[in-house]
Amino acid sequence: MANVRPLEQTVEAIRAAALVFNKSLKIPARWRVAERISSSSRLMKINRAQHVLLLEDINEGRFKRKRGEFLCKARITNPSAHERLNVVDIDADKSKRVKVDCQKCLEIARKRWR
Repeated sequence: MANVRPLEQTVEAIRAAALVFNKSLKIPARWRVAERISSSSRLMKINRAQHVLLLEDINEGRFKRKRGEFLCKARITNPSAHERLNVVDIDADKSKRVKVDCQKCLEIARKRWR
């Protein structure tokens, strides 16, 4: 039981770091962390990038994204599952505990909105 406390502290530290990192992204619309929903059930959790999922449209000149799209324009291959699992508020707190790690989403956010 002595190891439970350090593990809880580690989990909390990871969550705190994810929250600080995600808040540092200056994206000018509401968004949350989400992952692509695969149409193949056998690939459920293998190498899943955590993307920026837009909850509002962005329309800045030539740069346009719609609500429900990923910032990086990752393909949505299963629209109904994507809507159910990502866009609807099933896990609204995910952005408070999971860090965005899609390199393309991060690159766009950093270059466009410093």
